[in-house]
Amino acid sequence: MDARPTSILHRTPWTPPVAIATDGVYIDLEDGRRVIDGIGGAAVTCVGGKHPKVVKALKDQIDVMSCNAPPLHPLAPTDRSIDVYNMQLSSPPAEELAKLLVDTSDGAFEQVAFLSGGIVIE
Repeated sequence: MDARPTSILHRTPWTPPVAIATDGVYIDLEDGRRVIDGIGGAAVTCVGGKHPKVVKALKDQIDVMSCNAPPLHPLAPTDRSIDVYNMQLSSPPAEELAKLLVDTSDGAFEQVAFLSGGIVIE
């Protein structure tokens, strides 16, 4: 790959390609290639890029509140803010999503925690 100027300290020994768009399971690269998303992680690849429900939920959420948030889920209510600093505050949608997750866990969970991603609690 051609080395291009970058101000990002990448975690690879090469300069990675630049992603410019997503569409379902595909990532479009700056050089014109279209590749399958095999690196987005389970939370991304199971839904796909630009999923209409996720796009709508994000747009609806920004109209209500746009700060650091518990994760949005396509099944979560979007009429009120789930986007609240979840360590100090809660919100009705966050409570509703937590209850949905607990209620559908077949007794595996009594409570859930919303984290910013890539964080493991053991």
